Amino acid sequence: MPFLTPLQIEKLADGRWKTLAPLIYQSLERVVPWEVPAEFITDLASVPRLAGNTAHAPAVLHDYLYVTQPVERDVADAVLLDAMGDDGVPAWRT
Repeated sequence: MPFLTPLQIEKLADGRWKTLAPLIYQSLERVVPWEVPAEFITDLASVPRLAGNTAHAPAVLHDYLYVTQPVERDVADAVLLDAMGDDGVPAWRT
């Protein structure tokens, strides 16, 4: 399973979410895993088409890649799709 740690989040008063522990994802295309740090603030799947808002771990990873911009947006989008597949979200939901 490419998510090496479980998603641990807490809902904030403003409706956003905060990670309580690092979220680590190991992509097959990358030697070093992606790591979303604890205390990262996210809105989860703000785009309604994202798996009916059920792909929470992939959405947090995607938000992190968009906010921190270690890669171009198209790469972040590809990582999201890979992570959704690895997390068991069917391709038709994307």
